[in-house]
Amino acid sequence: SRQVTKLVLDMRDNTGGDSTITDLLLLSLQQAQTAGALPQRSFGIISRNTFANGSLAALQWKKAGAQLVGEPA
Repeated sequence: SRQVTKLVLDMRDNTGGDSTITDLLLLSLQQAQTAGALPQRSFGIISRNTFANGSLAALQWKKAGAQLVGEPA
């Protein structure tokens, strides 16, 4: 099997709402990254339609080491 070299989270058009799911996802991804179970290169795709909780999730993902790409939110 091939090793995963990159991880991309698509957060375009995430207009926010309840953060329960994104909080759990980001926590799990951060724990996996700390344990060395994720690739070193991670990306978050954002758009001008990424709002509220979507923007917060993108910032958390960036804080965890991901590079944000796309249109500024």
